[in-house]
Amino acid sequence: MTVLVGFVSRQFARTAKSPRRLRVIMALLVVIIAAGVVLMLQRYPASHAVHYRTEQIIVPVPSALCPGETFTYHQAISVEKTSMVTISRDWCNRGFTCNLDLHQSWSDVVLTPLDFTGPVTRTVPASPLWKPGGLYEFRSGLKNGELSVQIVQFSIREDCP
Repeated sequence: MTVLVGFVSRQFARTAKSPRRLRVIMALLVVIIAAGVVLMLQRYPASHAVHYRTEQIIVPVPSALCPGETFTYHQAISVEKTSMVTISRDWCNRGFTCNLDLHQSWSDVVLTPLDFTGPVTRTVPASPLWKPGGLYEFRSGLKNGELSVQIVQFSIREDCP
């Protein structure tokens, strides 16, 4: 062990006095750091590996509903490569108030590459949040580095029981 320590200390002393050796060591450090950055970027997915491909704000059919009724909207999701995401769904008014009793969230969901395009049907749940004539949103979010959100806007009809 002491032989190795002596060898390293002699090489260090020689390198400190030689500008050529110093340049070679600096070049090797730059190559090692660049290789590390490349490996790190390959390990972590791009921030938009998973995203919605439709517009952010959607008006469903029908757009005026009562609790318990269903609406349909078009959704397109693109998963470019296998990714781990967090999925969240919320029923909210058009401001920032969401009904936490109706919040759904799934963490560390693994999605494999796919392109989904098609109709999606949801049922408006019963909630004390809903007021006749009120404007509301169903928010769905995918988080993989950055957040991709889709908002479905609807209203509660005046004639609901």
